[in-house]
Amino acid sequence: MKKAIIILLAAAVVAAIPAIALCMAASAFDGKPGFSAGGANGAWLWMEPAMNRLHVRFSTTGNEKRFFGSICGDKMSDLIIYKVNEQPENKDAAKIAGDAHCLTFNFKAKKNLVGFYVTPDGQKIDFKVNMDDTYLTPHNIWIGSHNTNPPGNPFTMER
Repeated sequence: MKKAIIILLAAAVVAAIPAIALCMAASAFDGKPGFSAGGANGAWLWMEPAMNRLHVRFSTTGNEKRFFGSICGDKMSDLIIYKVNEQPENKDAAKIAGDAHCLTFNFKAKKNLVGFYVTPDGQKIDFKVNMDDTYLTPHNIWIGSHNTNPPGNPFTMER
């Protein structure tokens, strides 16, 4: 009986580790990361704390890539699309779902900057970022002014 309880407790601890390990403090998102159009394949995320505004940008070093995914929290509002050197054929989109809990996005980038900013509310904001049909690797996601990489993808900002 004791052995079964120990095994159950160990399993519960192991099951909780991924959820804890993939959380990031909201302070890690503060300030704009360093980046430029065409400088790398990836995503840059940062918060303007005074305005509670989350910025998300995507770019590539040359070949066109498709970035898509979701950001979910208690409520998403004030969505603004951002494009530099817009390619006319792109069908870039970001939209807040009917219940306002999730924002979904789908952008193509090719040496340009595309993205959006949004006002997220909630204690936890969940991120899923994909590039060309697979999760974007964490070392291609830069967060906040320190260009911090998330511990994994998907990941959570915890306030």
